[in-house]
Amino acid sequence: EHLMCGIIHKLYGFENVGFHLGDGYMTFDVSGGLDQDQINQVELLANKAVWENRDIKTYFPDEDELKSLEYRSKSEIYDNIRIVEIDGYDRCACCAPHVNKAGEIGLIKVTDFMKYKGGTRIFAICGLYALEDYRHRIEIAKNISSTFFSVILSPKEVRAERFAPNILPILSITFNTFSGRGSLLPEKTILTLFLFLLCILSLSSFAITSSGTKFP
Repeated sequence: EHLMCGIIHKLYGFENVGFHLGDGYMTFDVSGGLDQDQINQVELLANKAVWENRDIKTYFPDEDELKSLEYRSKSEIYDNIRIVEIDGYDRCACCAPHVNKAGEIGLIKVTDFMKYKGGTRIFAICGLYALEDYRHRIEIAKNISSTFFSVILSPKEVRAERFAPNILPILSITFNTFSGRGSLLPEKTILTLFLFLLCILSLSSFAITSSGTKFP
C-alpha cells in the first residue's frame, strides 16, 4: 500500500483515503480517477521497486528535521511522528510494522479496480498470494480451453454425451477456486466470469445442436 500509493501520489497527486487489509488481499482507495493504463504503470513501477530490492527504513525525526521533510500523512500528527521511507519511492507517516527491503514483498498484482466515491478503489495481492492466484487463473483457463475444444472437435455423434460430464467439473473448479475469496473479487469481475462461462456453454450447445445432435 505504501509503495503503490506513494507512486500514485508522485505521478498523479492523489491521496490515499482508505485502506483495508484482508486475508491474503488488500484494497486501498485514492482520491482521483485512474484508468487501466495508469493502473498498469503504477503496478509496473511498484514491481520495479521490488526487483531493485529498495531499502525501507523507519525513523522518528526531530522537530527541525520534520519541518524539512516532505511526507504523506492521512491526518495531522504533531508528536512522535514515525516516518516510513521507501528509497526513491515514498515517505509516509505510519505506526504499523513494515519489512526492511522491498524485495520481501514479492510480486505485486492488481486484480481489479473500480470507481469509488469520486475516486478509485484498487484491489491487489502480493507475494505467495499473487502466485497462488495466478496458478488458479491459469488452471481455469486451461481447463475451460481443453473442455471446449474436446467437445467441439469430437465426432458429431458423441458431442452431446461429452458436453455435460466435461463442463460440470469446470464449473466446480471455478467456484472452488474463488470460494472464500469473494471480498477479493469485485462484483464486475464475478459477473464477467459468469458471462464468460455462459458464453462457453452457449457456443458448445450451438455446436452440438447444429451438428444434428439434440442437446439434453
